[in-house]
Amino acid sequence: MVGKMNQVQLQQDRVKPINPKQQINTLLAEASNILVVTAKNPNNDQIAGVSAFESVMRKVGKTSLVVVTDPLPKIAEVINTENIATSPESSRELVISLELGDKNLQRLHYKLDDGRLLISVMPDKGQIDPKSIEYHYGTFNFDLVVALGVSDFSRIDRLQEKYPTIFDGYHLINVDYHRNNTNYGSINFVDSKASSISEILVALFESMGQNLLDPEIATSLFAGIMSNTNRFCNVQTTAKSMTVAAQMLAAGADQQAVVKALFQDKKKSSKPR
Repeated sequence: MVGKMNQVQLQQDRVKPINPKQQINTLLAEASNILVVTAKNPNNDQIAGVSAFESVMRKVGKTSLVVVTDPLPKIAEVINTENIATSPESSRELVISLELGDKNLQRLHYKLDDGRLLISVMPDKGQIDPKSIEYHYGTFNFDLVVALGVSDFSRIDRLQEKYPTIFDGYHLINVDYHRNNTNYGSINFVDSKASSISEILVALFESMGQNLLDPEIATSLFAGIMSNTNRFCNVQTTAKSMTVAAQMLAAGADQQAVVKALFQDKKKSSKPR
């Protein structure tokens, strides 16, 4: 496991290669709670990518939390962003402490009662003063971090500004297409020939060996490719990007909804969160 999470140590303690996709699949299989992030001021493709990734993780039985602290771009009008959070606090432990003094714990019991957690504590002598009960928030409940479409560690979402140590101690998977990617991850899956993070994720999902695409995920990935290639008109457009887009249409992507949201309606720029 990576120690203190910073760019220098990430470079030094990278997971040794053979095939980055296989390494990613291994870490994903071992993980229980995954933090998924993208860049500051994310674009349509980056939001499409994190949305699709979260949906696929749910399909394979993994718990993942996508955190985006900046406003969402207009792609939010056409893809599912319900599971994109603005804060990681929902994955933080609540620690309850009480002062026992010279007492020993005789019994500790808890139960759920109509949506409430009831905790029963019995010391071996005397009583516990209710004033000695305190609580605080502890560590985050992650065991893996995935950064999608981020070229450099310093460009990852602004949550680092509020939680400077949030990545400490975790492997970080860096999946990207930018040519200037600095390979800051424990594992780096960077394809500079790809048109978008959405295109790369299709290849990653296929490597998982399951039929993971559905119309909702396909729509997200199709929208990401369409946006990043500007309707297949810019220099990032390749034969592969068009082939992958066709795959998404075959998987049920809603082409008309994507075109309308991204290229026909210019009045809205973001979706309220």
